[in-house]
Amino acid sequence: MSVARGQIEFSFFSDKPLRLTTASAVQEAEFPNPAPPQQPFIQSIVDDLNGLAPGPGSVESAMRSAWISDEVLKSFRAGSAL
Repeated sequence: MSVARGQIEFSFFSDKPLRLTTASAVQEAEFPNPAPPQQPFIQSIVDDLNGLAPGPGSVESAMRSAWISDEVLKSFRAGSAL
């Protein structure tokens, strides 16, 4: 992003540092990407499939989630707006 007094460079998908460039200096700041928030859940499913630990969910909670999704999408699936 460039503005009248300088330029800011950054990346969303890498660990490159944020760079601020002005007429008088170049500054860099490190902001490492956080771990993917879904990784622990995915790992728990992999562990369950490999027989290492029981999964975090149950059939009942999956059925409840499916029912909620169906209710939310009911009018969309019927062809009308929400």
